[in-house]
Amino acid sequence: MNDACLEVADAACLPLDSEVADLILTSPPYGLDKDYGGEDDDALAWMEHLYAWLREAFRVTRERGRLALNVPLDTTRGGFRPTYAEAVREALAAGWTYRSSIVWEDDHITKTTARGSVDSASAPHVIARVEMIALFSKGRWGQGRLASESDLTHEEWLAWTNGLWRIPSESHAWERHPAAFPEELARRLITLLSFPGDLVVDPFVGSGTTVVVAERLGRRGRGFDQSADYVASSRRRLAAAREGMDVGTQEARA
Repeated sequence: MNDACLEVADAACLPLDSEVADLILTSPPYGLDKDYGGEDDDALAWMEHLYAWLREAFRVTRERGRLALNVPLDTTRGGFRPTYAEAVREALAAGWTYRSSIVWEDDHITKTTARGSVDSASAPHVIARVEMIALFSKGRWGQGRLASESDLTHEEWLAWTNGLWRIPSESHAWERHPAAFPEELARRLITLLSFPGDLVVDPFVGSGTTVVVAERLGRRGRGFDQSADYVASSRRRLAAAREGMDVGTQEARA
C-alpha cells in the first residue's frame, strides 16, 4: 500500500476533510523548551497548544474513530507539571471521550539519583520512569466491525490489553531525531486500535515512525509536521522502507 502522504502543516490546521481519520496516533511536543527544527516548544503555552490541535484532530476524525496520545506522566520543565493529567483534561475539553490508558515503561527516562533530600523526608523528589498513552474515542468506543476484519492475533490481544508495556526507547533514531518513539510502540497501537485499510494520522510526525509502520501494516498513513526538515527526513525514511531497508535503526547518513 503506497498511498502514504507526508506534508508540512500546522497540527492545529490540518489539510484534511472532516471525519476522515480512523486513528490519530501521535506523541506531541511536551512543552520542554526543546529545539524541534526551530519550532517553538514553550512550556507556558503548552496547554493552549494542546487544546487547539486536539480540537482539530477531533474534527478530522470520523465518528467512533480513536486517539492514542503519548505524553510523559509528569515533568519538571516549566514548573512541576502533571503532563499526563493536563493532556487528558484538554482532550476531554476538545470533545474526546476517555477510554483507558497504557503505561509505557522504557529505559529512556532519566536514571538520575537527584531525588531531593537524601535519606530524609524533608524534600524528597519521586521519579516515575514511565510515559503514558491515553486512549480516547470520538463518541462510542466500540465500532461494531467483524473480528475477521482485524489482523490482531489472540496472543497480541492477550498481551497488549495488559496496560503495562515494557518497550525499549528508540536508541538509534532515524537521522538523529531528538524525540523519536520506537516502531514497536507504533506497531502495537496501530494493530490494537485500527483495521487494515484504515487511515492513520500523525499531526506531529517527526521522524516518520507512525506513517512508516502504518504502511507496513496495510494502513493508509498521513503525517504532518511544521518542520520542513522533519518532513523531508520522514520522506527519506519512507522511501528507504519501501526499498526494504531497516529504517528503525538507521543513523544519520550525512
